[in-house]
Amino acid sequence: MSKTAALIATFFPGLGHILRGRNVKGLTLALCFTIALCGLLGGKFLYADLRNMNTFALLCLIAMLILWVLAFVDIIKSMYFVDEAAIQAEKDRLYRQGMQYALKGDLRSAANALESSLKLDKYDEDALFQLGITLVRLGDTSRGRKILKSSLEASDEEKWRWEVMRGLTKGV
Repeated sequence: MSKTAALIATFFPGLGHILRGRNVKGLTLALCFTIALCGLLGGKFLYADLRNMNTFALLCLIAMLILWVLAFVDIIKSMYFVDEAAIQAEKDRLYRQGMQYALKGDLRSAANALESSLKLDKYDEDALFQLGITLVRLGDTSRGRKILKSSLEASDEEKWRWEVMRGLTKGV
């Protein structure tokens, strides 16, 4: 998704975050904004005869403005002030380091490096698959199998499907 489209989509708070793959934050912002909007509309139209509803509607409007500014600033910060190339390079370095440890037989260090890589991108299907295999080989079978299953869920192409299914049915 382009940065411009995400920036334009942020005019409804949360939508830009969803388009950038930050679903939880996006849905939270969208839900809060929608609740404030409903409060504004309800305060103005449904309860117009009550004395304090104009104050309530004003508070909802202020909440909407605050949410919009927060969403807009956050999306700009995440798009323009985060060095995604540096994060990707570090993630790749940690993944390679984990694979080197695994090839040398140091499975505990391999698992640590792969887990560090996943802290930067928790949906990296390659790191998930390799960590799952490594944990199963270390004897942490239940956690390894859980991570192998999550590698299938993270995969759009089902890149590791055969290997994961084999590992889940026969053990690694």
